[in-house]
Amino acid sequence: MNGDARLMPVAAGLWVSEAGITLSAGRAGWWTSGLAAVIVVVAAAVLVVALARPWPARPVLLVLACSLVVGASLAALRVVPLAADPLADMTEHHAYVTVEVVVGSSPKLKDAAMTMANSPDTKLWRASAELVSVTEAGRRWVLDVPVRVSGRTTEVAAMALVPGATIRSAAVLRAPMPGQSSAAEVSLRGKFTQIESAPVWQRVGHHIRASMRAACVGLPWQSGGLLPGLVVGDDSGLSEEARSDMKLVGMSHLTAVSGSNLAIVTGVVLLLARGLRLPRRAAVTVAALALAGFVAVVGPEPSVLRAAAMGVIALVALFTGRRRSGLTALTASVVVLLLIDPWLASSVGFVLSVCATAGLLGYAIRSRSGPVDDEVPQTRAERTRRACRDALGVTLAAQVATAPVVAGLGSGLPIVGIPANLLAEVAVPPATVVGAAAALVASVAPVPGHLLAMLAGYPAGWILVVAQWAADVPGGVLPWPSGVVGTVLMVVLLIGGYCGWRYLRTHHRSSSPKLAVSMAVVAALVWAIRPTLPGGPWPAPGWLAVVCDVGQGDGTVIATTAGHAIVVDVGPESGPINRCLTDLGVSVVDLLILTHFHVDHVEGLPGLLSGRTVGR
Repeated sequence: MNGDARLMPVAAGLWVSEAGITLSAGRAGWWTSGLAAVIVVVAAAVLVVALARPWPARPVLLVLACSLVVGASLAALRVVPLAADPLADMTEHHAYVTVEVVVGSSPKLKDAAMTMANSPDTKLWRASAELVSVTEAGRRWVLDVPVRVSGRTTEVAAMALVPGATIRSAAVLRAPMPGQSSAAEVSLRGKFTQIESAPVWQRVGHHIRASMRAACVGLPWQSGGLLPGLVVGDDSGLSEEARSDMKLVGMSHLTAVSGSNLAIVTGVVLLLARGLRLPRRAAVTVAALALAGFVAVVGPEPSVLRAAAMGVIALVALFTGRRRSGLTALTASVVVLLLIDPWLASSVGFVLSVCATAGLLGYAIRSRSGPVDDEVPQTRAERTRRACRDALGVTLAAQVATAPVVAGLGSGLPIVGIPANLLAEVAVPPATVVGAAAALVASVAPVPGHLLAMLAGYPAGWILVVAQWAADVPGGVLPWPSGVVGTVLMVVLLIGGYCGWRYLRTHHRSSSPKLAVSMAVVAALVWAIRPTLPGGPWPAPGWLAVVCDVGQGDGTVIATTAGHAIVVDVGPESGPINRCLTDLGVSVVDLLILTHFHVDHVEGLPGLLSGRTVGR
């Protein structure tokens, strides 16, 4: 087997088995046991087939069978404790307990719903965490399981929370949604108390994030909300409108740090080190320290972990003087991360990151093997054409590779995504490089840091301008079914498109106009049948009642008269209920019913109140 593909069966076996097991988390215990049994049976069948006769692919089948068993075992070790007592019983009955948790990520803030218990400056914050102890009715259990923690406090108090710190508070435990990489939802009640400080390196990272956030205050075009997300992974200042626009047109990967940002920062440091005439190994060591520091500041996001693993492999290759292909680095990083953290197998962010990187590598391999790359462009016009072709090819490759996953998420297919990302990508490197310098400088000298942030704010503002323009394009997002149906349909469409492209290229090699016309006809057909796709037009004509997609929570709209409706609950966030009511044309809520004051029923209230009147 080709060296580049040797790890592929390992990655495939681990990914399939771990995703199946981790997605069963939160369900009844027999789900996990049954899936594990099915995976073992499949692995045994693959093993029998491999040993039956000397197949050419016997090594691949043997490795695949072993990977399936290893992946299922690792994932089961993480999932089974989540369904064990006493935690499972506590979450089922919404137990009121005292918890101690180690904060795992920087808190994400949003405005809390106005209730009798909340003041105007109250913020709702959420973060990942490790639950280390639970006390109920005088009994204390020592645990070590991942949870999602949320609470209400002032913005200052929430942003003072440092990842790695241990806090204690009264809380209510609830079961997580199926497939979430957590054992419980922990809703803190009242004020929390910090009982143990975070490690020094995490306090340093927190200081840099806070300095960057402060340096971006007052930047024009709302770039002060996007820039910290690009540079240090803090998107708490990004407005809901900007976030919604970028998600709608397929630019949400730019709202937070991704692998491209890490590659830009590490690459610039490596080039600077080589420019200072440092020896190769010394330059690689400096770049490795920059990579580690960047990950420490940003936090362990799935895309960053994947990119960091690839970066380490690439830096080791540079350090030892041995070349490694990008495909080998990608598969090796996937294998390493899945062995360390099986929960990544069911992380949408991790899937999107790997797919996008695979698409970029595929384009790079394809473009290297093409005849046009055998000749070095000499004239300025040739270099310009090649640069434009590569820019378009990279954007298209990433969009196509992630299309099946995006289609399954149910947000529609952003037709404007390719031109929007193409226009926005030119601003990412300067915003990242200058923004990273601003973060470091602001941590020791706020005024110069603010000046650098202002400079980085211009390319960041351009990204937001492009997102707003793309979101306002009529018909820029194609309706598409969600879930497995949407993913399968997109895969079929891509395979059919590729086969048609290969056929036309084979039979009409010198007829580019015919190829262009054929592609235009296919696009026109897809556009024409879009109202007949599963899901139909939105909103449905003559609708009477609609259950809005508000994520984990409830939001029901019942029509009364034109532009008027009854609304029952508003979900956990402002954006989804606001978009749903806007799409339905509801400007007056005759009756608003909030069934109970839980986050997933009332926190979206500011979205409902945005530009609407409420009767009772």
